[in-house]
Parts: sequence; structure tokens; C-alpha cells
Amino acid sequence: VSLILFDEKVNNFISPGGTRAHLYNMITALEESSPAMKTDVCSALNESQGLLKKRGRLIVISDFWGADSNLFDALSQFIHRKFEILLMQVFDEEEMSLPQYDNVRFVDMESGEEIQLEPDEIRAQYKKNMQSFLEGLAKNSEARKIQYSLVNTKNSYIEAIESYLGFRKGGK
Repeated sequence: VSLILFDEKVNNFISPGGTRAHLYNMITALEESSPAMKTDVCSALNESQGLLKKRGRLIVISDFWGADSNLFDALSQFIHRKFEILLMQVFDEEEMSLPQYDNVRFVDMESGEEIQLEPDEIRAQYKKNMQSFLEGLAKNSEARKIQYSLVNTKNSYIEAIESYLGFRKGGK
């Protein structure tokens, strides 16, 4: 098992291992990491190609915002090398439907750009765009035999573990 943490580039790579000390190092790295203002999953995947020498299972955990068709271009190198791939898209409940407030100031977490509006004005179009985005990821994943899982942060982490365990079972 190895671990790659990234924002716009790879920040931390823990090479493959299987000891308790290795697991401890990975958990420590995860606990010490903090979210970045900007991320680029495609760039990190391209950079990771040289780090992951042996074929195996690749699990990408992200919200995948901004990762359009370039995501599958970046994954193609792993598909070609016969990696089994699981995309776990993590989202917050309010990202799916917009909060029920009268007037809201939205702040882009990556750019810091702000906009103030009433969510009711854009909710229908937002939901339509969100559904299209999610369906696009799911369909593109299925077309490439990539497992895709949508994980709501409101739910227990058990959901993510079950998604992973299903991925492992499918690979055996």
C-alpha cells in the first residue's frame, strides 16, 4: 500500500509497504495533511505515473471539481497499465442541493471569488448542472471499467469503507 497526497501537485509520497510502521506513517501523513485552497487531480495523477511502478489498485479520493475530460486522460495511463481504479467522489450535502437560506454569500474555496444571491434563483439550474456533472463522471467511469462511488460527508465513514471493500472483492 502506498499513499500520495496532493493539491496542485504531489506533496507527499509514501512508497509501498506493508508493515505496522508503514501503516503508522500513512495514518500520520493523513492526519497531518490539511485541505489546500486549490487542487489539480489531473496534474497529480500525471505526476504519480512515475511514482507507481507496479500495477495495482488506484483509489482516487476527491471532489473532482474542475476535473473535466482531462481526468480520464490522466487516468488512461493507469488503465493502459491494467490498474484497477476506484474514484471516490466526496461531497457535502449542501453541495448537492444548495442550502435553504434567503440570501447567501458564496465563496469559491479555490479562487476566493465571492458572489451574493438568493439560492432559490439558481437552485433548479444548479441541480441540473450538478446532476449532469455526476452522471458524466459515472458514465465516463463505467465506459472505462472504472468503479465510481459517491460518498456523502454527512454519512459515516463506513460508507467509504464499504465502497472500498466492494472494490477489493470485485478485483479478486
